Amino acid sequence: MKKNENVKQDTRERDEVGLWKIDKKTRLDMPLPDFSNLPYLSNEEKALGVKIRVTPTAEFGIDDMSPEFSRIWQNQPGFLAVCDPKYYEAMKPYYETLVKLVIGFDSTAELFSAGVRPKGLDHGPKADDPEVRRRWSNAMLIMTAIGFETDDQYYIRYFTTGPTDPRDRDDSRKDYCLSGEKVGMIRHPESSVWDDEERLVLQFTYAVMRRQMTDEIWNRAMAAWGELETT
Repeated sequence: MKKNENVKQDTRERDEVGLWKIDKKTRLDMPLPDFSNLPYLSNEEKALGVKIRVTPTAEFGIDDMSPEFSRIWQNQPGFLAVCDPKYYEAMKPYYETLVKLVIGFDSTAELFSAGVRPKGLDHGPKADDPEVRRRWSNAMLIMTAIGFETDDQYYIRYFTTGPTDPRDRDDSRKDYCLSGEKVGMIRHPESSVWDDEERLVLQFTYAVMRRQMTDEIWNRAMAAWGELETT
């Protein structure tokens, strides 16, 4: 067989923990904790940025993250909102209120802790609140499904590496990451790996995204969650 001299091996670069590097999502880097590297900001805006910066501290559970998840988490594009301090100042109260209404958390610190620690919810005041655990697990499963449906490299890695499966408190588990079995079946809501509510969450999410909502799925969601949560 003649060797094709024009064919070159496709190489990709790995990061410091051995994961394939994520394609850069934006052309900007997070300004945390220093806003001096944003030349387009006025001195007033830089001072505001320093005042409201969201540099995670120990209370957020940042030190408890696995190296793999830390590498992914630090690249999340959502933090770029603070590149415009005035925008972030206006957005933050809305975001915190939304989190309280949708999930039931009382603070941003509580949200971060639940989202980054391997068993984050178990460290917070809502550890034994089954309604908060249910809502948080549902929200994380929805985001995971969205990542797979849109084939988004960042969010697929984020929501399958972080603690997204804390529906029931289980002291025997070392973390609340989705199992490999569940990750493999994320596009198959009918699989037996899902309980009834998880199955409905996935079916509802895909139906909305694909514009394939049916009366059967909608009626089950209304019966399970009520009108407010469903809509």
